[in-house]
Amino acid sequence: MNTPGQILKSYYGYDSFRPLQEEIINHVLQRKDSLVLMPTGGGKSICFQIPALMMEGTAIVISPLISLMKDQVEALRANGIDAEALNSANDEITNRQIAERCLRGEIKLLYISPERLMSELRWMKTMLKVSLFAIDEAHCISQWGHDFRPEYTQLGNLHDLFPNVPIMALTATADKITKADIITQMQLKEPEIFISSFDRPNLSLDVRRGYTAKEKIRTILNLIYRHPGESGIIYCLAKKTTEKVAEKLMKEGVSVGVYHAGLPTDERNRIQEDFINDRIQVICATIAFGMGIDKSNVRFVVHYNLPKSIENYYQEIGRGGRDGLPCETILFYNLQDIITLRRFAEESGQREINIEKMLRMQEYAEAQVCRRRILLNYFGEISDKSCGNCDVCHTPPSTFDGTELVQKALSAILRTGEKVGFTLTIDILHGNFSPDVVTRGYAQIKTFAAGRDVPVRDWHDYLLQMLQMGYIEIAYNEDNHLHVTPLGQDVVHGKAKVQLVVISRKDYSVKGRHSRMEEEQASAVTSSDKTENMELFERLKVLRKEIADELKSPAFVVMSDKTLHALATDMPITLDAFGNTFGIGEHKRDTYGERFISVIKQYTPAEEEIPVEDEDDTILTEDLQKGKKRKPKNRITIQGKSFDVDKDIWDSIEWRKVLKDIRDKAYWNYYGNLVIRLSDYVTPEIKQRERIISMLCHILKEGAGLNVNEQAGIVEVAQKFDYDKEGQVVEFPSGSFFEILSRFRLFVMQNKRFPFMDGEHDEIALRKWHREVGHGLVATTDEEKILFENLAVEFANVPKNRGELEKFEEDIVIRKNIVSVVQEEDVEEPELAPELAKLFNTAIRHLPLSDKTSKFLIDLGYDTFEDITQIENLQVLTSVRKGGIEAANEVKKYLGYYNLTFGMSYEEIIEKIVMPDEVILNELLSSKKEEKIPKSIRETLYLAMQGYTFEAIASKRELSLFTISQHLSFLILHGFVDVLDFVDSHTYTLISNVIQELPKGVTIKRIKSNCPEEIKRNIIRMVIADLKRKKQNKG
Repeated sequence: MNTPGQILKSYYGYDSFRPLQEEIINHVLQRKDSLVLMPTGGGKSICFQIPALMMEGTAIVISPLISLMKDQVEALRANGIDAEALNSANDEITNRQIAERCLRGEIKLLYISPERLMSELRWMKTMLKVSLFAIDEAHCISQWGHDFRPEYTQLGNLHDLFPNVPIMALTATADKITKADIITQMQLKEPEIFISSFDRPNLSLDVRRGYTAKEKIRTILNLIYRHPGESGIIYCLAKKTTEKVAEKLMKEGVSVGVYHAGLPTDERNRIQEDFINDRIQVICATIAFGMGIDKSNVRFVVHYNLPKSIENYYQEIGRGGRDGLPCETILFYNLQDIITLRRFAEESGQREINIEKMLRMQEYAEAQVCRRRILLNYFGEISDKSCGNCDVCHTPPSTFDGTELVQKALSAILRTGEKVGFTLTIDILHGNFSPDVVTRGYAQIKTFAAGRDVPVRDWHDYLLQMLQMGYIEIAYNEDNHLHVTPLGQDVVHGKAKVQLVVISRKDYSVKGRHSRMEEEQASAVTSSDKTENMELFERLKVLRKEIADELKSPAFVVMSDKTLHALATDMPITLDAFGNTFGIGEHKRDTYGERFISVIKQYTPAEEEIPVEDEDDTILTEDLQKGKKRKPKNRITIQGKSFDVDKDIWDSIEWRKVLKDIRDKAYWNYYGNLVIRLSDYVTPEIKQRERIISMLCHILKEGAGLNVNEQAGIVEVAQKFDYDKEGQVVEFPSGSFFEILSRFRLFVMQNKRFPFMDGEHDEIALRKWHREVGHGLVATTDEEKILFENLAVEFANVPKNRGELEKFEEDIVIRKNIVSVVQEEDVEEPELAPELAKLFNTAIRHLPLSDKTSKFLIDLGYDTFEDITQIENLQVLTSVRKGGIEAANEVKKYLGYYNLTFGMSYEEIIEKIVMPDEVILNELLSSKKEEKIPKSIRETLYLAMQGYTFEAIASKRELSLFTISQHLSFLILHGFVDVLDFVDSHTYTLISNVIQELPKGVTIKRIKSNCPEEIKRNIIRMVIADLKRKKQNKG
């Protein structure tokens, strides 16, 4: 009988197992249950496929998706293994034939969904020799998991029906609670738990915070250009977003498809097949895509929005680089994502769990410690080292020895019996006598107030770092209590030191993004001493595609990219050598070997013909043969001047990034004279440090034209000023952020364009504000940042520079010419009705909106009724700041009063608007004909019926509050308006009680003296009128 290692080589073409694979296989061969946790692309399938080949009978593989079954079955057949899938994609005759082949022992692996398995169990139990059950995506059985599927709960009785058949549960994403739940729900018997490293070092991890939609697209395009002809996935939170992103990419010539749950099944299947078979390069998808994908050569994964949980995120990025080659992952994140995800969590059936998971995802995105370390610790894999392949490791923050702080926090948690969460831990450390601290007696423990010198906000950050670095963990099933991990215990007992990140309250703006997007360069795909022939690699890809088309199979099933890279490097020209290549087993060697070797031989000259020459000569010769001159990678060009950096110091620093950063600092130096020390960019341990600094000086002086002190190794930059046409210095505009924002919006609305730097003095100041805020030179809050970024959305079609303005004006001329040709005569624009014109020009402070909402709208730059009709949707208000939801609902209700809603065009507004106030007033008056309302009071009633407040009516009519209170008292007394529209119920009750306690006929002055000082006589007058009305009605 063959050993597992022999089967691995003969069927799969691998020389050795990955960590834990062999142990798992041997455990299953002893017919024992197991729970296997391996990352996506970590080699889970081999753990049950090899035992299936070695054991008598048929292995039943339970998988949730038909597409996943199809890919796995095709891959097994390509390796010469008999496998089938029993599912609804087959007709019943085919399914019957598959069942019969199983009974004859011809099929070693049978893939089936959990629902289908339930209907097939009867004949399987009585007639089929089952070797093992492998349950893929096992986290679906747990309600604690991120992808709970009720149909999986039926699998809990498999051991009752097949008591002697081993069960293997496999998952790529399960935290500690989910792992325990899987074992319980599936009734596994004393299972061995195998946890492989969740580390996928070939995945680079990058988070980009606060990017605008335009910057996201630019970054994605740069990413696609770095991976020509290679596959990528872009995950979006909403279906509409997938379509918008795909549309923008299509305009740039990208081969892209859209996949989301709103598409017909046939369309989704077609798009998925096109992606798997490399007919489209990029797929824009919601989370509905990917669980059934086993495509090995995905080279980049982008999250356009923040995912719902770390489990989702890790599983989705795990779909990249399954062949072990490098894969770039980029996560975009902004505050709007948090708002959306929180709404999803609030509306879900597991509110508390989903909100907590969302917060952990947010913490990951905002973290300042190694991102891979956070991921590994989240899944229970203790890691005390940084990875060197994430954005935080590439630009590490400052750290300090935080051992003592961490020990205080861990001690506090342990002294409570690990029965506190974040808030209580901070209360204890900071010495806050909160109700919970007092009632639970925590004020008496030794560590109470041990960290009173650290601000509460900082303690929260430090605890997050401790969580992310694996010193503590959250027990979600114990009311989110904090537990100290073994790594944390080492710190408590002085066995380990802790480096915490210095807290930086930096603003995540657009500063530095442009240099980051420009500097991104493609990285090498292999790290071999041998040189890969990339021309051969491309030719082998063509051959692989030809074979795949013949077999009607995905290309990566024929050969993985990693195998093609190995062939293009080793260039085997015999069958034996070909069969010894990574990923090529006996079946593939015998089936495809000759065809691949015939191509490889075309690129392998006879030994005596191989010239012996210097490496640089070889490159030069190849370039001349192609008729091209290759630009050396160590050549830097600045303002048309080229500089060649010596090769022995080229890899010491990121030259382009450093130079871009220095030039940006010099260009945007508006705040005093600046000294840039080049030694800050070259750490002391770097060899040839002085040569590097000297070269930087040379490039910055000769290329960028900066004032460089070469002897001191510094760049001296004078403060920059902006000037108007008269030569006067233009200062940064005065006023608060909201005031300047309002002025900016008003300018754009009036001029139908952005301010320009060659305009008038005040215009340049506004442009200066927009540029400096946009480039992160001005500190802004998260709320202000969203308001600023909304400008790009609100004025997306407005010219932002002279070039765009000229094109815009040309388009207008063209459109006018077309209209004049078609219509042949002018059509006068209809004049706006006077009452509409009056309404449209009404200032917001005079509209019948609450003072809070009016202020909210004015702060956002809205001035008139017409402005609020142009608000595109609720989210424009709800996403910007606290109070947005209340304001949005009030504005929506108010617009509905005029038969209007958000997002209507100007033409729709004119067509659909109604003026109901006169109708309501006339109906009211006709129902009370006996009452004669004076003309002056009638106008007050008109405004009151529109919902104006007491003060707003006085302002609108330009009358005193005393006079308006008399008007309203008359209207209240006669039942035209409700007193509670102008007096809150608490104040009304208070005044009413005071009046009842006083003798009849007292003056308003006497009543006022018995009320709180803040209650005014005008309010008392209206309450008296209402009490009189009630008395009259009783009479």
